Amino acid sequence: MKPETPCGQPLDDTAFASESIVRQARLLETVARTGCRLTGISALRRLLTESVELICRTFGTDSAIIYLLDDSRTQATPQAGYGLPGREIVERGAALSVNDETVIGHAIQRQQVIYTPASIDGQPSIECVLPLAFENAVGALALYAQSDAFTAESTFIFQILADQLAIAIHNARLMARDAQVLAASERRAMMLEAATQVGRDVTLILELDTLLGRIVDTICLVYGFYYAGVFLVDTKMKRWAVLRAGYGEAGHKMTESGYLLEINDGSMVGWCINHKQARIALDVGPETARFDNPLLPRTRSEMALPLMIGDEVIGALDVQSTQESAFDEKDIYTLQVMADQLAIGINNARLLSDLRETNRELLRTKTFEAIAQATGEAIHWVGNKAAPIPACVARTREDMARLIYMAEAVLRQAPEELRRHLFAQMIADAAATLDEKLPAGRELIAGLEHCPLKAVRRTLSMESIWEDLDIIKLSAETILNIKEDLIGPARASQRRRICMDELLAKVVISMALPAHIEVEQRYAAGLRVVADPRQLENVFGNLVKNAVEAMEGRPQQRLTLEAMPANTDGLVAVRITDTGCGISQSDLDRIWISFYTTKGDRGGTGLGLSACMQIVSQMEGKIEVESEVGVGTTFTVLLPASPE
Repeated sequence: MKPETPCGQPLDDTAFASESIVRQARLLETVARTGCRLTGISALRRLLTESVELICRTFGTDSAIIYLLDDSRTQATPQAGYGLPGREIVERGAALSVNDETVIGHAIQRQQVIYTPASIDGQPSIECVLPLAFENAVGALALYAQSDAFTAESTFIFQILADQLAIAIHNARLMARDAQVLAASERRAMMLEAATQVGRDVTLILELDTLLGRIVDTICLVYGFYYAGVFLVDTKMKRWAVLRAGYGEAGHKMTESGYLLEINDGSMVGWCINHKQARIALDVGPETARFDNPLLPRTRSEMALPLMIGDEVIGALDVQSTQESAFDEKDIYTLQVMADQLAIGINNARLLSDLRETNRELLRTKTFEAIAQATGEAIHWVGNKAAPIPACVARTREDMARLIYMAEAVLRQAPEELRRHLFAQMIADAAATLDEKLPAGRELIAGLEHCPLKAVRRTLSMESIWEDLDIIKLSAETILNIKEDLIGPARASQRRRICMDELLAKVVISMALPAHIEVEQRYAAGLRVVADPRQLENVFGNLVKNAVEAMEGRPQQRLTLEAMPANTDGLVAVRITDTGCGISQSDLDRIWISFYTTKGDRGGTGLGLSACMQIVSQMEGKIEVESEVGVGTTFTVLLPASPE
């Protein structure tokens, strides 16, 4: 029956055709607008969800479901639904086989539109299944509506919409794949950046603890990982993997507590070292070969890579993430390259440490050899210094005895009142003691009372007594100095971190320098070394003492102490400059020889500078000297700076 006008008169064929064309044009316009809106959505999940809702609201269908093929192209799974039964089918999520046994499978396989009777809330309905295809089959769009909603005209329109939806799905998948490729490229770029940084650190950082700390920080900061740690195999027992560096607060706590894992299959790290292979746990919840650490509660993925030197495994690199399935085989390859670089760096740092220890042991050995070689000279030197002591002691005893006996002889002739004086009693007691200690002592003054005063003075002189005491004192001090200069460098070193400005200021104060010496001190702030403070004080005290003695009698006496960073990286330079007499060029090379001294009859053992050089050498430093006769001398001590 033809449609009627509002007045009840039937339309002619021309009017009916015009109305159909207008309605179709409106539908096409609606489809075009809907298609444009759908193709503007790039995220696949959002596209599917909004598509079913938009189709139902725009075209008045009761429900809509989108099915997509899986990777095998043999199953179609409901991905998005709107209305009933759309949401229920999607919630069940049952996959349908692509064959003729189901309407959905048949429509996809045959690429045909299929109509079947349906029911929504007990009301009769029609299910219209439209294939989604672009280049290849994508899936299907199932629409549910009243029986009169699907005509040949509307089905044509819905198929156009389905084709646009298929194109939008195809484009969204392409964009998702491109985004994955881009993310993977960015990830590889970050990995290469971190690998490059690790390579630089390996070549520049030779202190093992500093190197390992830098590595774990680089890995976590560049990759965005939750945690990274470096375990090293215990070199003695070969049973434990000891954590030497860990990222963040958790890593520091574990490192300080001496955290270790047994090398067996009971942990990721233990398994990795035991089997010399990398291992990934994409979900550590059910993974049995893992360690349960309360300090790292958010770990969801873990990867352990062996640190290999040739066929020997020296440890493992452990990396953890808060995401499940955070690692893949490509990550193993990239991070294993980094782990291999790290293993080389660890091995180099260990070799350097062994070399330094060997060097220190060699220095100690040479020190003891030098002491042994110098023993004969030292004995001869000590003998020379000790030789005058017995004679001086004998003369001092005789002079003291003469003085006491002379005083006693005078007191015998003194009045009774004077002989009762306290001092007179003390002299009498001293004379009685001398009679016991020196039975023939009174013969020392026999007949002197009848000699002229001039002759008596020749037998007893306070200047002679004082001179003998000075000889004894100087000889004793020299012997003690020889002992300290010989034993000091060989004494067991008690090293700790020392602030140079504080130590040098302490040395200057302890020297109690004369007021007429102008002292200038220039110290850069924050300079620290690791050394034995007692030995270092001996070194600088000896150099300051030499400088003061070199300036004796000079018109201008100025002492300068300076501590600055050296021109060579990693060293501290301490300079001690005097305005003394200077050292001749011929003596500069000989001042380091044991028992060689430029002080002549002014004293000196010739061991001070030799001992200083040995002590500084044991600290992996060195001493340099510059001098000009008549101008002054500068000694420069170079010591390794302590890292912050």
